[in-house]
Amino acid sequence: MAPHSFFMCSVILTLSLSFNRSSSYPNYVVINDAPNHGGGIKFAKVIGGIPYTKQIMHEITNFIWSTVFKQNTPADRKPVDTVEAYIAVFDGAKAFTWGNNVNVSEIYLRGLPGANGLEVGIHVPYAP
Repeated sequence: MAPHSFFMCSVILTLSLSFNRSSSYPNYVVINDAPNHGGGIKFAKVIGGIPYTKQIMHEITNFIWSTVFKQNTPADRKPVDTVEAYIAVFDGAKAFTWGNNVNVSEIYLRGLPGANGLEVGIHVPYAP
């Protein structure tokens, strides 16, 4: 999968989680608001859809808390109940956040080759 994609998602979740740290893992909600568009179809059928996205969001959250923020215990984290990810039709950005929401462009996903997509950072070499 695409290293740049996992990096993007990591950055997005870092922005979301940096303002609200959690005592336990948040509930991950993933909604494909573009199921009939090229990127929404690719998201569901090639990238891995909702189950894969929830899995990678959990992995990214763990990476951010343990490696980036060094928040290894629940007491170190502010509460975040839910992080929502939307696959939506918009142009001008790959993704953006607002509050605890992540909005990923189906246009961006559609343009990526192969199964590249949401795994925007775990595969990127990390140098502490």
